[in-house]
Amino acid sequence: MPTTKLQKVLFGLLMSFMMVFGMEAYNHVIAASSFHVRLLLVPFLELCGLMTTVIALETLVAGRLAGKLAFRFVNPATGRPLAIILAIQISTVLLMCPMMSFVATLVFKDGLSGNLLQIWMKTVALNFPMALIWQIAVAGPVVRFAVRRMAK
Repeated sequence: MPTTKLQKVLFGLLMSFMMVFGMEAYNHVIAASSFHVRLLLVPFLELCGLMTTVIALETLVAGRLAGKLAFRFVNPATGRPLAIILAIQISTVLLMCPMMSFVATLVFKDGLSGNLLQIWMKTVALNFPMALIWQIAVAGPVVRFAVRRMAK
């Protein structure tokens, strides 16, 4: 868990990169209905724009709410570190996935065509399981490891 201001900023940047990259690659594979290595080449401008959106939403909305939600289930003072980390990760995905799926619906999926709610709900349903797995199994551990290594 990041403790200094620099670690928190680094953690936020790396986590937003990992989540945006992973979810964009996943959504490109879903859209193509097949897997090709070139689908992992997420366009740079798309990546930067989505990272900015993720950071803004996490900073303004999800960060505080995720902590409050997580700490309803786990006591931060007495809880086991793994339980605290998992509670925060799950809470963050519960909040960020619907918000970012809404952004994706508007930007990439023609959500303004009149079927906004239907397209958004389908997008959340497709993204939520992957976002949760990616966060718990890949992004979270990789980013925590990297931040710990850079702190030394």
